[in-house]
Amino acid sequence: MTAPDFAAKLDYFGITGLKLGAAIYVGDSESRLMEGIWKHDTLDNKQLRADSSTVGITMTGLDFRYMWKAFECRGQYILANLTNTKQYNTFTSKDLGSTMAGYYLEAGVNVLQWNTKTKNKLVIFTRYEKYDTHANTTGGLARNDTYNRTDITSGFSFRIGTGVVLKADYQRLSNAKAGSQAKNMFNMEIGFWF
Repeated sequence: MTAPDFAAKLDYFGITGLKLGAAIYVGDSESRLMEGIWKHDTLDNKQLRADSSTVGITMTGLDFRYMWKAFECRGQYILANLTNTKQYNTFTSKDLGSTMAGYYLEAGVNVLQWNTKTKNKLVIFTRYEKYDTHANTTGGLARNDTYNRTDITSGFSFRIGTGVVLKADYQRLSNAKAGSQAKNMFNMEIGFWF
């Protein structure tokens, strides 16, 4: 079962170093339950199952990016409203929330900015993320604070020329559930683009 989706994005670049953006997405999740899984069932029952497996999504977002000399920062806020979650949760035995919301803010400094002999960038950064995939629930579903998360990441990214980045960071991952313990994680990555 498929249906057309709608997506749009608008960006503003009218201030030097600043990009502001807004986006929207409206659509439904896809379902393959009408493709003959229940060959010996009635069309009405097939349709009911397929409808119960589909979730409507309306997602809006705001984002920005700003760069000035050695300083750079960016952020984003997303709000997603979901429909048909009660039927979906009953059908799949899941606990999908009806509203998801979250944002992040990141700031960094390129410590090689003042070295005019290199095109490389060494950015020391910190990122704060707050997101809740159970910001709202419907159909008698209890709110689960395990899904109300806060992540703090600090580290560096070393951009070599225009095609390679080496990255290392340390993360502290926590949630709002009473008695839960924060998890700490160290990551190292290498990326290529061309």
